[in-house]
Amino acid sequence: MPADTQALASALATSIRNYQNILGFLVEMDREIGIASDTRLQSMTEILGTLQIQAVDADKTFLAHFDKESAESTIIQPLMVEREKVIAEILRLNSNVQKKAMGIKSLLAHELGALRLGKTAHYGYKSQQASAGRIVDSTS
Repeated sequence: MPADTQALASALATSIRNYQNILGFLVEMDREIGIASDTRLQSMTEILGTLQIQAVDADKTFLAHFDKESAESTIIQPLMVEREKVIAEILRLNSNVQKKAMGIKSLLAHELGALRLGKTAHYGYKSQQASAGRIVDSTS
């Protein structure tokens, strides 16, 4: 195998591993998104960001070795197909996670609105005694 093809195969394998890591993490996020604590959600967001940065860096290396001749290699073709499948699955799962997150966001917005309305209503009720004052009978 030529050096360029070997370097491309290695870079592709690294890219695939990075995308598989993202996919595995999205599966975990999909399971936890409705039940995770605030701190866990924040942590998950940071981890996903780190995984994405790693994937971008690996793809830069992959693209630096990519050329038409190497891409047509029988060694590279199956790796390209595998990478494409993993990315397609990430896109599908990411869509599910995004829909769940938007649903939760909508639910929280509704609950906050109800709490604000309740708070406003609560402040609307004042004791008549407090605002009118009291008559004190000092003769008793």
